[in-house]
Amino acid sequence: MIFRRIFIYGRKINIVGYNVVSGMLRGLGNSKVPLYFVAVECIINNVYDIFLFRKMEEK
Repeated sequence: MIFRRIFIYGRKINIVGYNVVSGMLRGLGNSKVPLYFVAVECIINNVYDIFLFRKMEEK
């Protein structure tokens, strides 16, 4: 249950953050940085998921 809450709130923040940063950078003519932003976000998300699942299994 806790994992779901963290996932839902974290995902909302990531989506809004991506859209804001992506819109600003695309408006300035830079389209590569939003792609890198999403790639890093996905990697961080996967690491956090693995960490949280391991912590949940210990309990």
